Amino acid sequence: MSNSIGQNILELRKEKGSTQEELANAVKISAQAVSKWENNASSPDTELLPAIADFFGVSIDRLFSRTLGEYSDINVEVVKFLQSYEPNERMMAAYKLCWAMQNGTVPTAREYSKLEPNEHRCHSDVLTKECSALMAKHHGPLYYFITPQFKNDLLKMLPAAEEYGELFRLLADVDTLRALIFLHGRKNDKPFTPNLLVKELGVSAEKATGMLTELTEMHFILEQKVELDDEVIATYNFRKSERFIGLLIFASEILKLPNRYHLGYFGGDESYWYVGDDE
Repeated sequence: MSNSIGQNILELRKEKGSTQEELANAVKISAQAVSKWENNASSPDTELLPAIADFFGVSIDRLFSRTLGEYSDINVEVVKFLQSYEPNERMMAAYKLCWAMQNGTVPTAREYSKLEPNEHRCHSDVLTKECSALMAKHHGPLYYFITPQFKNDLLKMLPAAEEYGELFRLLADVDTLRALIFLHGRKNDKPFTPNLLVKELGVSAEKATGMLTELTEMHFILEQKVELDDEVIATYNFRKSERFIGLLIFASEILKLPNRYHLGYFGGDESYWYVGDDE
């Protein structure tokens, strides 16, 4: 039998270790009103439910003892939940759902703290036989990565080292890397000529043309011939890829390996927490 909303509030308050006064102050009511809820003498007004849920860091459904299994289709409910946010708030709401999924990948069932970006470089790595789930929990670039394959199986599925060699040889040239970063940040998608890189990056016309040729071969860029005033000119269209941004984010994590974890689980019987220095 499900608890009443008052019983749930009482249980959540005890789990949080807070007083009736603290809850009352958070939702701007009297402590006597909270006492009445917990004794089933009355129930919270509907407009107070979001503030109560936020105080405990739970969903409104949790206040009513509703579990995921009671939804006919949790995927539909997640979509509805995200669509309830304004567009400028939606992605952060989605990221908080990722944090819930991150906690759910840990075999040991525990309720972890809410997602609050840390001022330090704080990470969460969950590595099990079933999946790898990596997440940033700091004010820098946020990311959430999960793959259902165990790392050894995943490595077998990736391209051969020789194929990576061509890509990394290209990226090893600092000017080419600068060009890719510049083109990804460019505000318009208009075709351009090598002169754009000459102007923006300060490279020679020969170097700019060479870089664009290599980037075309790697399919970062599409080349198109245009005839102007009886002269054929090569123009280029850049193909933006968010995967390249992801590559840079993960490369930055390799350059400065994290040693501060909000949640770390590395295949043992229990998850463990570790907090260390950033340097």
